[in-house]
Amino acid sequence: MGTIDRSNELLRLAFVSGASLLALSLELSLTPAAFAQAAAPAQGMTGQDIVVTAQRRAEKLEDVPITITSISGDTLQSANITTVTQIARAVPALRFDFAGAAAQPTIRGVGSALSGPGLYSNVSTYVDGFYMPSPSSLDFQFMSIRSVDVLKGPQGTLFGRNATGGAILVTTAAPSFTPTAQARASYSRWNTFNGGLYASTGLGDKVAVDFAGIYERSDGWLRNIVTGRRDGDYERYGLRAKLLVEPSDAVRFTLAFTHNHNRDGKVRGYNAYEGLSIGTTVPGTVIAQDRGDVSYNGKVDFLLKTYAYQLTGEFDLGFADLTSYTMVRRETGENNLDRDGLFLPYLYSNSQTKYNTFTQEVNLSSKPGAPLSWVAGLFYMKDNNYFPYLKSSTNGGPLVNTPNYGVKTKSWAAFLDGTYELSDGLFFTAGARYSEEKPNAFYGLAAGGRVEYTDRFKRFTPRAVLRWEPDERSSLYASWSNGFKAGVLNPSSFTTVALRPEKINAYEVGYKLASGGIRFDLSAFYYDYKDLQVATFNGVSALVRNAANSRIYGLEGQFSGQLTDQLNVSLGAAYTNAKYKDFENAPYFEQNLDPASPTYGRFANRDGDASGFVMQRSPKFTATANVTYDIPLASGGKITLNANGFYTSTVYFDPTHQFRQDPYAILGLRAGWTSANERFSLGVFGDNVTDAEYRNQVLGGPYSIQSTWGDPATYGVTATLRY
Repeated sequence: MGTIDRSNELLRLAFVSGASLLALSLELSLTPAAFAQAAAPAQGMTGQDIVVTAQRRAEKLEDVPITITSISGDTLQSANITTVTQIARAVPALRFDFAGAAAQPTIRGVGSALSGPGLYSNVSTYVDGFYMPSPSSLDFQFMSIRSVDVLKGPQGTLFGRNATGGAILVTTAAPSFTPTAQARASYSRWNTFNGGLYASTGLGDKVAVDFAGIYERSDGWLRNIVTGRRDGDYERYGLRAKLLVEPSDAVRFTLAFTHNHNRDGKVRGYNAYEGLSIGTTVPGTVIAQDRGDVSYNGKVDFLLKTYAYQLTGEFDLGFADLTSYTMVRRETGENNLDRDGLFLPYLYSNSQTKYNTFTQEVNLSSKPGAPLSWVAGLFYMKDNNYFPYLKSSTNGGPLVNTPNYGVKTKSWAAFLDGTYELSDGLFFTAGARYSEEKPNAFYGLAAGGRVEYTDRFKRFTPRAVLRWEPDERSSLYASWSNGFKAGVLNPSSFTTVALRPEKINAYEVGYKLASGGIRFDLSAFYYDYKDLQVATFNGVSALVRNAANSRIYGLEGQFSGQLTDQLNVSLGAAYTNAKYKDFENAPYFEQNLDPASPTYGRFANRDGDASGFVMQRSPKFTATANVTYDIPLASGGKITLNANGFYTSTVYFDPTHQFRQDPYAILGLRAGWTSANERFSLGVFGDNVTDAEYRNQVLGGPYSIQSTWGDPATYGVTATLRY
């Protein structure tokens, strides 16, 4: 009954929000305000500008005093970037690490490696303005992604929910009144098929609809070296439908439904990092440690189902624009994991995870063109994420229930941010956000019953920016911003001790230029980062603790330009120097090599001193490149050649530098033909064409140090049909 009651409560909240918006729309439909004017680009913008909403209002990219990497849908397609997590190939200083199916972004050294009840990412992800709390749902793909904007540094004023590292803003296409359609299909190595469809049309002059769907399957590239069987197969599909209703010129509603289904055996395909396994103490044991090799003996896969209902209401109030975002979201995950990574029955687990989320946000923003531009807003979230059941089997025994756990979080915030033109070309921005969170956690006891506990965290996070425009196509800025990530209740470690909130003070200076088809950005930054929450993993428990403090500084540059009518180049590089200033209780793993011990061969968690060490998942140097060259054909149409590359220096997966990935580079190539009417395209592509071998995650465990690998070289063909 508890789950039903919670669901009904969320639905009631959604209904009340929708009814309130409907009443407001009826009132506005009687006013003469024109929504078309409210939705128009800001004054002075042209079709050549890149328009972003990094400050919750439409602005030219070069006018925003934040380091941003903006990637268009066309660029994503030309570089064969089909999932959100692959954007790291095009964004310097961004990493995506995986804890099973959970994708965890890190920007400039600020990020988290783990997921679980109460463990939220330091980098907030928003899709069409909606906050996505679950890291298991970030690795999605759709036909209709219009753009991806990656905001660097703490976004504690406007995108405040744990955005100490930055924010990723994904924008998908809106329904069109003009009929349009696109279909895509590709076939690549390991019998991998990927297909997608997008279609949109108007239903009269007040209503429009669209539909986007994808389907992908693969036999996988893993091989069980004990049985010889191919492994790592996966199948996933997703669909999203939108209904756009414009009852008047001053009102617009967009209702969206999204469903994703993902069954993946690859994400749980761990093997032993450099052979570190309890198997070394058992003569004759086969230990998988090379890329593509696994040696587990149980069923290993992950099943994720998500459902999301989103209502966006946009209203022209005459003096300002009001936008409302209402979301109800459900997620269920099923995990089957061989936790020893051996063809031996040491430890196997079966578990289920659930996320039930309701969010409501309201933004009120000024009209463009006034000396003072501003935005004010309110945000509320109720999130319940937990393990309904957790079963494990040891030494070949039956699956038995182990204590379950979960966290319910209520969060609300109010924010205000404004920019005033002090004099011709000189702008001052000030903003502030007040955030308050109340997590309630529980964990079960082996003897029955459970422990429940709660806490409250609140923080005021301001920012201030001074920006000067030497001319209308360039700007210089200096900023200070404050970031906050709420404290953590971590019931998976079966403790009631709360972690302190993270606090970050960020200072940045930058220069932006956009002129004659050329764009150039340069920024330098310094972070004073305190009480950062450092995470590692041991068995079924997430081990999270506070490092005393750290400091991060660096330099980042981006260049893009249409150098000729046929040649387009984008380059990016980032230098990040991130170190723990004081971290004497850093976690590390030690293998018990005492044959007389009952835990002989296992790995135990210990405390070490990581003071002065480079922070985990913080490579000192990253670089990206994307080059596109069009060759016009005499008969019409064109040939498009694309090369895209990504490089990273050494990455440490833990604070004490036990586990690392040496520098590596990934190169992708693509060649395609497009017909004269641009309705049909054929292409061939290759990803990681040099077959670089690299790990994308290392996690500790009681029976092995678990490692997962990035995809080997992949090649295939693709076709696209447009209408």
